[in-house]
Amino acid sequence: MNVLCPGIVSFLAIIMMLDQLQDQKDLLAQAMHDQTKLNQKLDIERKLAYQLVTHSFPEVIANEVFKFFQSVADDKTRLRDFLSIPLIPRVAPPPEEDAAPFDGSMSIVSQSSAGSRRDSRSGSMVGEYFSAFGGRNHPFSVIMFADIVGFTALTSTISPARVVHYLDILFGQFDELCLEYNVEKIKTIGDCYMLMTWPEKFPSRRDAAKSVLRIAHEMHTIIDTCPLDNHHLLMRIGIHCGQVVGGIIGKTKFCYDIWGDTVNVASRMESTGQPGHTQVSDQIQRLLKDEMDFTPRGEVDVKGKGKLQTYLVPRDVKASRASDPGKLAVALRRSQMGRLP
Repeated sequence: MNVLCPGIVSFLAIIMMLDQLQDQKDLLAQAMHDQTKLNQKLDIERKLAYQLVTHSFPEVIANEVFKFFQSVADDKTRLRDFLSIPLIPRVAPPPEEDAAPFDGSMSIVSQSSAGSRRDSRSGSMVGEYFSAFGGRNHPFSVIMFADIVGFTALTSTISPARVVHYLDILFGQFDELCLEYNVEKIKTIGDCYMLMTWPEKFPSRRDAAKSVLRIAHEMHTIIDTCPLDNHHLLMRIGIHCGQVVGGIIGKTKFCYDIWGDTVNVASRMESTGQPGHTQVSDQIQRLLKDEMDFTPRGEVDVKGKGKLQTYLVPRDVKASRASDPGKLAVALRRSQMGRLP
């Protein structure tokens, strides 16, 4: 019996050790599983961030944005400061019901300003970085404004949900055209769509202008096939070219925008145009007069510029993609729009 006891004790000790090893193995397997899931989540977040940035800014700007965040990740001090920023900004608590009424004194204003300064920390680092993109000069760009004629008055009789759904489908088609023709969508303003050519993406100014005119032609065709509640709508489009300044301003709600006389004239080309037509400036006509026929409209009074010579682009413009291989794909996309539910 005395001989067996040490053996039994050793046997039990081995079993306990094996159990501990199995527990450690299970813990290690769980840790590896958790790490795999974490890596998958990080990979998804990286891809989502990439798509968000590339769909929010021009490609050149998006690439520099990623370089900036990589530099933050490589700098431990800047990374620590950045990670300490709360995802949900702190909001000052509402005033108590028995608080003294506002008497116009600066004390309340100072408190409000102090709260704003504390809450603005979430945008200060990124905002200061984005401000470096301000004032970038583009010596030549083609600018387009496209507006839906009478849309504001029409939407007063239609539910807001249907209005937004319609614009989402319509402008989604315009977004695809921008990707296909390698131009930059700048923004939408109500029912107005604004785009520009990024100078480095075209071999010549003439090629840039032709691409924008082709998009204008497609926009007219698309809206012809997409009525809203049996109302057939028309686009009014204006195009001009010249020098612009681009950049990102402010500390929140970042958006790449452009400014300059060229932008103003392009906007006037649209607002003084005719429903169902594309109106272009004399500069556009001179670029493409050897490749397509323009209809002279005469001088148009443009606010801030006086009388300007303008031209209308025929709907059967030679620059349309009637013989392009991609025409069928675009036609199929249009047919899939159908009628709104």
